[in-house]
Amino acid sequence: MGVTPINSIPYAIALIANIDVGLSSVLFYLVVIFIQKPILKDKYHPKRLLQLVSAFLFGYFVDFSLGVMAPIQNLSLMGKFLMLALSIVLIAVGILIMMPANIAPLPGEGLIEAIAIAADRKFSSVKICIDSSMVIITVILCWIFLGDVLGSVSAGTIISAACTGFVVRQFHDLYRYFTGKDIRVVNKE
Repeated sequence: MGVTPINSIPYAIALIANIDVGLSSVLFYLVVIFIQKPILKDKYHPKRLLQLVSAFLFGYFVDFSLGVMAPIQNLSLMGKFLMLALSIVLIAVGILIMMPANIAPLPGEGLIEAIAIAADRKFSSVKICIDSSMVIITVILCWIFLGDVLGSVSAGTIISAACTGFVVRQFHDLYRYFTGKDIRVVNKE
């Protein structure tokens, strides 16, 4: 069904440069980590550099999971859609658990958080915008360098870009409804 929006650019880079997806993920995340400082300016906190650890670990696990998840390619279309829906829900839950803990997020969420802080916007709204932008950038890269408009983008990538931030917002609202408490997804440090 495609890769996640945040991973679509590293996957496209791997296809274009004919390099390992894990390596392209690490390189991409290094750029994402270091552009957070100019975005946040005086609101930047050095603990964001802890994202370097997750960038390298994530790169390793991207390669590892490609092998583990290979059998999913044999699922029916309905099975693939169910896996996509499950992954969107699990990503949303992971964001709602990790971000309020105010620890170093994964680089993709760190970028979204940085933009949300700088622009004073909801994390979920910024996530939808950034995820959609990543997909558009990937389509352009694949078109220019591979001659294939979709390249590393598939229906699941587009659905994930449109839905993950929305699901984060719905879970946040549901939590607030049942507990009367707010989850602070963006940490203003």
